[in-house]
Amino acid sequence: MKLSALQRKLLQQYRGFHDSAPSMGRLMALSARHHVLLVLVFTIAVVLTYSFRLPSVALILVGMAIGAVSRDFGRFRTMIRVWPVLSRVLDWKRIDELLEDEDGSQVVA
Repeated sequence: MKLSALQRKLLQQYRGFHDSAPSMGRLMALSARHHVLLVLVFTIAVVLTYSFRLPSVALILVGMAIGAVSRDFGRFRTMIRVWPVLSRVLDWKRIDELLEDEDGSQVVA
């Protein structure tokens, strides 16, 4: 089976979690680039709206950014709590097979 880049990345992350369960720190590190980009975009939007004397819109944007990051942290907490069960039902041999690259060597995250 040919994996898409997204599928491969997710299975590699799961494989890495098999050896060491996910933690809030690890999950935050994995998503740091996305959160930095999110905060940067919202910061630019807040500065622009505030400079046009729309402080209420700027506050709404700040709330949206905080909400998006909080939502992700909630999902991280859920992943950490669900992982013990998920790791028991995943077929690790099959995951290893899927992660093998073309020359037969195994890719491990």
